[in-house]
Formats: sequence, C-alpha cells, structure tokens
Amino acid sequence: MRTDDPAEAGQVGQAAAALEDMGFAALWIGGSPGIDHAAHLLAATNRVMVATSILSIWQYGAADVAATARRPRAGARRPAGTGCDRPEDARPGP
Repeated sequence: MRTDDPAEAGQVGQAAAALEDMGFAALWIGGSPGIDHAAHLLAATNRVMVATSILSIWQYGAADVAATARRPRAGARRPAGTGCDRPEDARPGP
C-alpha cells in the first residue's frame, strides 16, 4: 500500500480504510518505503497496524524513525522494519 503521487494518497487512504473495515489487522508498505509513506495510511485508519517493510539505516536515522511513532494516531500501530543494505548505494556519488 504505497504511492509516491500525492494525487493518489486519498485513494490509497480509502483503500486502507476499506481493508481495515474488512478486518485486516496489518498493512505493510513494500519497496523500501520512506518514513512518510505511512502517514496518510495512519491518518485514514484507526486500528490497523501500518508497517514499513525495510527502512534503510543509511537513509533514516534512529531518531527520525522514532519520531514517526510519536506522530498523532501512530503509537503502537507504527512498527518499522530496518535493514542494512549496501552503503555504497545510499551514499551520494562523486
């Protein structure tokens, strides 16, 4: 459940709310999402867990990830998977 297009965020949020209403307990955001990909899903739902698959430790520091859990409506509904990918892919090139 993810979009990089702000114009589609409402549709994705509606889909998330519909899945929650159907009884799904968790929604996972795949494809190495950014921290903010979960924000509109959390805003559109009330109970479902919204989880990221893998946040790169080279792109997101622990303080940034922790801050997302303190956002309104997040709390325990916002676990984050973290991973160590190849650092040379995350660092700017020459």
